Amino acid sequence: MPKAYFVLDKYHLNQALKEISCGDEILNTKLKDSINNAEKEYFKQICREVRSRAQNENAKARIDRLRGYILGNWNRVAIYQDCNSRGSNIEGHISHVLSCRLSSRPMGWSRKGLRSMVELPVYHCDGGTVEVKLIKKKPKTHTD
Repeated sequence: MPKAYFVLDKYHLNQALKEISCGDEILNTKLKDSINNAEKEYFKQICREVRSRAQNENAKARIDRLRGYILGNWNRVAIYQDCNSRGSNIEGHISHVLSCRLSSRPMGWSRKGLRSMVELPVYHCDGGTVEVKLIKKKPKTHTD
């Protein structure tokens, strides 16, 4: 695919950043900002600081692995900053919505619901914004 751009999707990037930051929201924001501003050296510096505070060798190894993962995909992350890159993070949707509904606890889909799920990534790629408060949920009804 000569004109294809390979990107590291935001779901996996955010997952790695959360793991590096150990749930520290301020640290997570600093990491994200360093990536969003394409400040590779600042990202490395933050990772070194986090590593220096790690409790044990396993934690240090985890930080090293995740840092290497992000740095190894740095160009794929940076593509998000390019205004010509308008991709959809469909992989995250598949693994967390569709997979849950179709595999672990199989549920059915109405034709209308399935059509809506398929159209969401297209809507997002076209510049639409999906807000949770705008999604209408049917109240659950229990039959005895």
